[in-house]
Amino acid sequence: MVCSGGFYYWYYGQDRVAPLTILTNGTLIDKGKALFFSKYSSRGLNLRVSLECYTERTHDQYRGEGSFKGAINGIKHLNAKGIFPWVGFVNKSGGDLETGATSQLEQDFMERLKYDFDAKIAGLKIIAAYSKGRFCGRVEHHVCPEQLFWRLNSVQCNYTLAASKEGIYPCPILVDVPEAKIAEQLAEAAAKDLFLNYASCNSCFATGTSCG
Repeated sequence: MVCSGGFYYWYYGQDRVAPLTILTNGTLIDKGKALFFSKYSSRGLNLRVSLECYTERTHDQYRGEGSFKGAINGIKHLNAKGIFPWVGFVNKSGGDLETGATSQLEQDFMERLKYDFDAKIAGLKIIAAYSKGRFCGRVEHHVCPEQLFWRLNSVQCNYTLAASKEGIYPCPILVDVPEAKIAEQLAEAAAKDLFLNYASCNSCFATGTSCG
C-alpha cells in the first residue's frame, strides 16, 4: 500500500468518485488499518491481496518466509470489519488457463483459505507472470497471430492509460520502463499511437491478462 490516509480523506471528500482498488501484499494490514478501510468500503473501496498459493510453503518460496502468515492475518483483520478482499494470483504457466481450470482454482482458494485458515475472500483475480522482477527469466510467453489480433480489442491499454509522477504510460506494468512513456501530461497523450512490443505486452497478449 502506497497511499497515505490523507489521500483517502481527500479522494472520498469529492462529490463523485470512481471505484478505487488497493493492491497489497496484506502484511501491513492490522486492526487499525482494517477499521480505517471499513469507513470507505461502502463507497467503492476494494482491496486485492496478493497470494502465490493457498499454502504457506509455496507462497513463501516466492515472497519470503513469514509473508503468508502476514497476508492471512491481514485478510482476517479485514474480515473482522466485514471486508472480503479479492486475491491476486499470478499465473506462472506462461499461457492461458482454461475456463474450467480458472473456476476450479478460484474454488480451491476460497475453500482452502476458509477451512484451513478461517480467512474469507470475495474471489480470485488471475494475472500473468511478467518476465520482470522476481519472475525475470523464469517465464516465457508465446504469442500466435490469432491471439494478437483478437486481444488488441480487449487488453486494458486499449481503453485506459496509466499516470505516474514520471508521466503517462500505456499501463501500470510499464511505468518503470522509460522508453514506454507516452507523454509528460495526460492532454499530450491524446490520440498518440502506442508501441506495444515490450516483453510485458507479450504476457498480456499470451494470457489475456488485464490489471482491472
